[in-house]
Amino acid sequence: MKGKKWLMAALAMGVLTPAGVGAVTPTYVYAAMPTLQLGDTGASVKTLQTALNAKGYSCGTPDGVFGKATQSAVESFQKDHHLTVDGVVGPATWSALGLSGSSTGSGGSTSGSSGSPGQRDLHSTQIWMNGKQVNSPMAFVWNNTTYIPIWYVEQALATINIQSTWDGTHWNLKLPQGMTANFSNPPIDVGTGSLQIEINGKLVKRVDGIVYKDPATGYKTTTTYMPIWYVMNELQRVGVVEPTDWDGTNWYMAQQSTLFTVYNANGTKVKDYYSKSDAQAAASTVPGAVVKDGYGNVVYKVPDYRAFSGPGQVVGDYTSQQAAAASIQNQPQGYVVDALANIVVQYPANYYYLNGDQWTSSQSGPTGTAAPTFATTGEKYLLVNGKYYLLVTTDGHYSGKLVSTNSSENPYQNVDLRFPAPSSVTASVIDQWLTSHSSPLAGLGASFIRAQNSYGVDATYLVSHAIIETAWGTSSIYQAKNNLFGFGAYDSNPADYAGTFPSSDYAIQYEAYFVRNDYLEPGSMYYVTPTLDGMNQHYATDPNWSSGIANVMQQFVTETGGKASDYPQYPQNVQPPVSAGKGEPIYRMNHATATVSSSAIGQLGVFSDPGTGSSNMFPGTQQVSGSYNISSAVKKIQSLVGTTADGIYGPMTKQAVATWQSQHDLSATGVVDATTWNTMFPANNYLPNGTKLVVDSMEQGYLANSIVTEWCHVTASNGVSGWVDENYLTFTNVYRAQVKGGYDATVYAGDSRSSSHLDSVHVGDYVVTNTPSPDGAGMIPILWVNQQTGQQMTAYLDGQVVQLSKLPAPTSYRK
Repeated sequence: MKGKKWLMAALAMGVLTPAGVGAVTPTYVYAAMPTLQLGDTGASVKTLQTALNAKGYSCGTPDGVFGKATQSAVESFQKDHHLTVDGVVGPATWSALGLSGSSTGSGGSTSGSSGSPGQRDLHSTQIWMNGKQVNSPMAFVWNNTTYIPIWYVEQALATINIQSTWDGTHWNLKLPQGMTANFSNPPIDVGTGSLQIEINGKLVKRVDGIVYKDPATGYKTTTTYMPIWYVMNELQRVGVVEPTDWDGTNWYMAQQSTLFTVYNANGTKVKDYYSKSDAQAAASTVPGAVVKDGYGNVVYKVPDYRAFSGPGQVVGDYTSQQAAAASIQNQPQGYVVDALANIVVQYPANYYYLNGDQWTSSQSGPTGTAAPTFATTGEKYLLVNGKYYLLVTTDGHYSGKLVSTNSSENPYQNVDLRFPAPSSVTASVIDQWLTSHSSPLAGLGASFIRAQNSYGVDATYLVSHAIIETAWGTSSIYQAKNNLFGFGAYDSNPADYAGTFPSSDYAIQYEAYFVRNDYLEPGSMYYVTPTLDGMNQHYATDPNWSSGIANVMQQFVTETGGKASDYPQYPQNVQPPVSAGKGEPIYRMNHATATVSSSAIGQLGVFSDPGTGSSNMFPGTQQVSGSYNISSAVKKIQSLVGTTADGIYGPMTKQAVATWQSQHDLSATGVVDATTWNTMFPANNYLPNGTKLVVDSMEQGYLANSIVTEWCHVTASNGVSGWVDENYLTFTNVYRAQVKGGYDATVYAGDSRSSSHLDSVHVGDYVVTNTPSPDGAGMIPILWVNQQTGQQMTAYLDGQVVQLSKLPAPTSYRK
């Protein structure tokens, strides 16, 4: 990740002063912007094109070629900013764009026409501290190294009381009392660079930064970006580590002292965890493993022998088999497991197994009854209170999982959904099965598997749930809104209120995140048990919801050659895999453009984050009605105006609102319209109707009345940046993909069908392009972004396979 080529180029241009061994105070000057006109090419042109697009003057994909589209955009910009309209970009036009070559700056190394990233290279990242997201800065990759604005790192460190001072050259970390720094291991290697990282005033590293526009201020001001690889290394000196590897998007930081680490039997580190329970659960699957706290103390050790009085009933852990056996001497269903080898070393008095085709008791021989459908040769089963548990697997290892309730209920209703589907369930198996049923969901197999691996939710369940909610992908809500799981499709008005998703893949990732965090985690909002039956208590009003999904799961397993015993029943003797802990998924967009369409409510509120927006965005007019449904939006109003917060808008609430309106110079109507709501719960900023925007990401969310909406992170032409409600945006270069004769289409790296394959788009997915029609090669250029890494580039779709249709105009039901 070390990027030195940029430094050498900058030195050669004379825009960087090499730093000596001692402290230096260099002056940083932006490279002068050249005069550009029709026919010019190069990085400066690309910078110009990026700036024009950001301000709403579309010139197409920044390609470094000053063509007719760029000239037209320049002329429009010049006209609107009262400049000489000649299509030539000189000092005055550069200055109006906020990229004047005469300005100077401090706090980092230079950026300019030949040495800086373009705005198109910026992608959203997340910084985490001790398991909690702190902020979401924009970053860029430069010479194979990720650069992040140092201000956001300072905010993350402040959460653990590490204070920062910054004078434009020196970044000093002041440690709180009780926190120490390790300056000897590894030894300090100061290196070279014009910026200094210091800990309690001691120089530990010199690095080169890049001064560049800050998207958070609408590119109005500059900020210093530093290469995070160097920062990560130096933070380890104060015990701030990365429990999860950097993935190009998420920077997980944590204090080593707060972590619990799993080590295997030979002392090799396995992984860090934020909680002892998660670490212990992970260690329990590793023979001989131990868990140490952040100070190196062993807080848990996988025992030598574990005694059970029955499945899930641990008697105790012992250092000898004899002691373990003695503890269950009077327990006929008891057994002993060698925890290191994970094998049963002492069996219960009686267990069952398949001998040929005969169901056999270890105590009395053949039972004379038919073997259960789940029975597999080589496995041993324990029968307790009418329920069969798998005691020993075909490879001789201990299991202990419940495999049959021996009742009329479909066993898939009781599957622990936190365990992954069997390894035989792959993306291709899912796609082949969906194709065999002519389902428009075919092609989404990789999305279901990725969601399972990212959030810890059974992929077979996710597929089956999507089939139930979308009628195998044929429902109008799915086909119009990419909504696979019925989010917001409330019974009163499902078609209108159902939420819209930018892609089927994003809907699947969001479902897995939502279900795991709200339904499957003990202690979460809607947790009952981590099963379909448990979810049914809160997820759906239909009491047969769980059995319907279970029937589809059973169909999938049967038709793909699986068996029910591969799916662990709840409860289990073993801990489920710990969730990967990924935060809410974000849908990235590469320079999507839109305009504000908020005439129904006046100006559009802009919020610092989707959570604040969900709470404070206008949810629709609130007034007295015949409904006695409890509304969280009404509760919010009632709490403000000082009346009983029961969530029902009655005469007393109306009077209290009218009084409040009078006190705030509003018309005392007793009705909370958009004007009154925005006065009660103001946004961070507002955008007038018609404002031009650039959208870089979306995130699923809600409003105060539980209406589902997408939140868009935008930068407006007037410099305002933040999150807004998608329902009030009209996109100008975003389309939906219609795939001819299928459901998936290839995304190509070049303008040819022989180019390498980057990705695929599914029918209905959003596509960003400034040229929706095929070019001379029959290909459609699109502004593509890798949803996993944030990489952005121009890619192509086959115009013979894909047809693009404009997104419908926004329709809001909140007036």
